[in-house]
Amino acid sequence: MGITRRHFLAWMGLGIGSNFLLSSDSGSITTQHFAGYPGSMGVLHDIFRCIGCRKCEDACNKVNNLPPPERPFDDLKVLELKRRPHAKEYTVVNQFFPPAMKSPVFVKKQCNHCLEPACVSACFVKALKKSEAGVVTYDPSLCVGCRYCMIACPFNIPAYEYDDPITPKVMKCNLCQPRIQKGLTPGCVEICPKEALTFGTREDLIKIARQRIQRHPDRYIDHIYGEHEMGGCSWLYISNVRFADIGMSEDLGVISAPQLTSEILAMLPIVVCMGLVSLTGIYAISKQKDRIATEEKLKAINRIANDAQAEMFKEKAINDKHVTVKREVKITSKQAEESSGTQESDQIKNRADPEQRSVVSPFNLIAGIIILVGGILTVLRFTGGLGAIASHDDNNPWGILIGFNLLCGVALATGGYVTSAACYIFGLKRYHSAVRPAILTTFLGYSLVVLALCYDVGRPWRLPYTIFLSQGTSSLLFTLALCMFLSIFALAIECSPAAFEWLGWRSARNMVVKLTLALTFLGIILSVLHNLSLGALFLIVPPKLHPLWYSTYLPGSFFVSSMVAGMSMVIFESTLAHRFLHHKMDHTHLSDSSHVTFGFGKAASFLMAGYVMIQLTGLAADNDWGLLISRWGLWYLLELIGFIALPAFFYAIGVRDRSIRLIRWTALWTVLGVILNRFNVCMIAFNWQLPTDQRYFPSWMEIATSIFIVTLGIVAYRFITTRMPILYEHPGYQYEH
Repeated sequence: MGITRRHFLAWMGLGIGSNFLLSSDSGSITTQHFAGYPGSMGVLHDIFRCIGCRKCEDACNKVNNLPPPERPFDDLKVLELKRRPHAKEYTVVNQFFPPAMKSPVFVKKQCNHCLEPACVSACFVKALKKSEAGVVTYDPSLCVGCRYCMIACPFNIPAYEYDDPITPKVMKCNLCQPRIQKGLTPGCVEICPKEALTFGTREDLIKIARQRIQRHPDRYIDHIYGEHEMGGCSWLYISNVRFADIGMSEDLGVISAPQLTSEILAMLPIVVCMGLVSLTGIYAISKQKDRIATEEKLKAINRIANDAQAEMFKEKAINDKHVTVKREVKITSKQAEESSGTQESDQIKNRADPEQRSVVSPFNLIAGIIILVGGILTVLRFTGGLGAIASHDDNNPWGILIGFNLLCGVALATGGYVTSAACYIFGLKRYHSAVRPAILTTFLGYSLVVLALCYDVGRPWRLPYTIFLSQGTSSLLFTLALCMFLSIFALAIECSPAAFEWLGWRSARNMVVKLTLALTFLGIILSVLHNLSLGALFLIVPPKLHPLWYSTYLPGSFFVSSMVAGMSMVIFESTLAHRFLHHKMDHTHLSDSSHVTFGFGKAASFLMAGYVMIQLTGLAADNDWGLLISRWGLWYLLELIGFIALPAFFYAIGVRDRSIRLIRWTALWTVLGVILNRFNVCMIAFNWQLPTDQRYFPSWMEIATSIFIVTLGIVAYRFITTRMPILYEHPGYQYEH
């Protein structure tokens, strides 16, 4: 007995799942650190000696030609504020009153110039680099303005020029590199009146710090901050109080940011190879099954034909009657052929002509208002900068334009690849009618993601840099950008047969159709890489993302939930099409819709159960059970149970009871659940330790811009489906699929 598709999938799933779970074990991450370039420079900040005079701020301002601050440098009341570096101040001094301390403690904050910087690892165009001198340098001529470096930095240092519409830059301390190259010390070190700042090689600074701690054990705690944190920094601290009491995180760990993402980057080529092997195996088994079924069908037909022929020889009268019927059928067929041209043209006209409705319809009116408002917001965005429409700040560099349009958009647009895989790879031909609508939705979804990025990033015209000019291959954002670029290219080709049929370009259409299988393989692999990379983007930020959402299994959970989102979106889209575009559907699309609904509902219920298991495994691996009884825990349980487990249950009930209505409502429920998950990861549970007044909340203009972008997609979908053969088969090609 040969292997079946089900057994093959079971074994492949077991192998892939085991490999992923084992490789995601947090203990498997190496703790070997890069010790820095020999002779690299740094600064030691002795917090005990700092008097909070702000002279270092003044020197930094003058050396870097920054604009004067709102409050002069001799105004020491500003120290009472908890400030962070921003675009006009590369360094700030804050005042703290630790427990049991009668006098205040002053801490200088600036870029720590990590040995293995998170910002350098995150930059997908290599605008940020680590020099051998120990400095993290920034090249504004390459910067796209994506602000992923700000997301990645564990110390919340890089700042951004939100009000610059043309050339916004990421701003940060550069350790006065021009002065160092001239043999001078950084401006802040040179001006410090109490020698609280010491400049030198990192090795010498560590020796100096240890000597001070050993000489004065009653004065300093036995900890050099920055020696090992996040793999080590070029800027070091020693203090007379606990670092946690003066606003410095002590839970960063010793693993550098690049090590947090190196494993998933190393796994991506393996995913590609295993994906190709899996898809090829599934396709081969499906073809073998189809071939066996076809052979059995032909044998049955031959038996029936032989029996009929024998019967004809026995009864001559019946045979004569059969000849007469055949002659009549031939005459009828000839008449049908003569009128086929007219009928085909009438069918195309009836299907493809735009709806003869009044221009002032409710849909057109609402869409027109939204597009008008969106146009105004577009002008504001590209004349006043991102800050003119968004409530971003340096603590919250990403908002709803990324959280909804990118993270949710990619997940919800996965339906095209899921449907084409089911039809062409798994051999489920009853899903064929759903392929074109799903592929169109995916193409429009990915296009809208790129459009949203043009609003969010500072210099959208530089987005191609990462593909053609400067490839930051250490960044997961590079993988994401490459997958996006290739996916849109492949989807455009996959959508073209409908346009060619509409235009009557038969040769071009037939040529592209021959690429269907190859494009399906490519699209599935890219979709897998795309969603794995999206989840892995947040592996670099363990201090910022709440532990209930942060897990080494984050890439896997993003991938599984994207398949659920894709299937649910296909069902939801089909529901809307039946409601508003029913007259554009032919009999095949109407009759096959139930197969798609029940099939995807069943598959989604199983995948959602698997997603719950991944989440529980992550909780067990990190031993985060105690966090479930907190307020954050209740919110996490609402997401996991209310929007994952319960929809999975109702999907199963709907399939069992053959209730299309229940499955369709559950699809909408599931889509909202995936959106909630992406919001939690990107916005709600991100920077969860910040005070409420410093948390992100979108402005109405951000929300309106997102609605505007979605409306453009809906208008484009409606325009295409009312003109091209998307929801029906073109009469001239219906036997060629």
